[in-house]
Amino acid sequence: MHVPPYAKEALWREGIRAMFLLVSVVLAFVTILFSFEWWYADAQRELAGLAPLPAHCNVSVIAVTGPIGMSTNDQSIYTDVDTTLSQLRSAEQDPTIQAVLVRVDSPGGAPVASDILSAALKKSTLPVAAVIRDIGTSGAYLVATGARYIAAYPSSEVGSIGVTASYLDESGKNTEEGYRFISLTSAPYKDMLNPSRPLSEKERLLIQRDLESVHTDFVRAVARNRSLPSEDIEKLADGSSMTGSLALQRKLIDSTGGEYAALSWIAEKTGIAVPDVVLCE
Repeated sequence: MHVPPYAKEALWREGIRAMFLLVSVVLAFVTILFSFEWWYADAQRELAGLAPLPAHCNVSVIAVTGPIGMSTNDQSIYTDVDTTLSQLRSAEQDPTIQAVLVRVDSPGGAPVASDILSAALKKSTLPVAAVIRDIGTSGAYLVATGARYIAAYPSSEVGSIGVTASYLDESGKNTEEGYRFISLTSAPYKDMLNPSRPLSEKERLLIQRDLESVHTDFVRAVARNRSLPSEDIEKLADGSSMTGSLALQRKLIDSTGGEYAALSWIAEKTGIAVPDVVLCE
């Protein structure tokens, strides 16, 4: 069958229109999909009490600031487990986020809370880098070791691997003021660490036993996270802190280049050029 030239031209034009329409539909669908994912991520952050993310950011920032604890009910706690975990989960579920930067400026906190956050960072599906700014000691240092890369500054305060249960004994002051402590408990150690009475030797031994147990777990966790022998970490675990420069020499951190070093590592792992890194703060 012979097709006239004008008919061929008409068919060609219809084909172009159909292709253009198909491309337009696909682009519209992709736009709607990404808009929905962005809206969902913002909705999740709003439910968690967090501010919306800036447009086009690709590295989520998680702040570990002040004492670390399990709950925000105590106003002295500035970093709590649930809020921080929610931030991490939101970052992992957001397709636009390619890495996580943890900014640490904390003297530490509760052992369990610190351990939970450290483990969550270690198991994250995203590349995680930590930067210790002014201070990252005790439980805060444990949190930082959950990251795959730790940077600090030469004068940052790092380490302080150890555990304490020290408290103020007020029994002498109470005696001077005429107060007498009366113990009413169902078990002999139930009111242990009550500052209104002296600590007995048996109680001191019990507390020391628990402190040594937590200390051992702390050392093992740091050694495991930093891929170092436990014996090497135990030598450093006297409770003292050190500068970032010394921490680098002892392999407690990976760089003293500060945040730029952490972002350079993220760029290497994600393929994003450092100038193209946009922080979600």
